[in-house]
Formats: sequence, C-alpha cells, structure tokens
Amino acid sequence: MKLAKQELSEDQLASQFPLRGYRITPAGEAILAKYPEVVDRHPKKKY
Repeated sequence: MKLAKQELSEDQLASQFPLRGYRITPAGEAILAKYPEVVDRHPKKKY
C-alpha cells in the first residue's frame, strides 16, 4: 500500500474503486447507543 500511495495520487486511485471506505454517521452512533442490546446479540470479532 505504501508503494501505491507513493506512485498514485488520490484522484488516480479514486477512479478505480466505487467505494473506498465507510464510516458510521452521528445518527447511526446515536441509534447504536440507544439500542445496545441489538449489537450485543451478534457475535463479536476477535482481533
């Protein structure tokens, strides 16, 4: 990845990927905080 960042600009990379990442919105954070039991029902990833 380091090499790609050195050789390609952000604009060049952007045209190659329809979605480069995602982030939870403040509204999404509020919903998760309001209903933690929904999150707790799902298995947690172990890193």
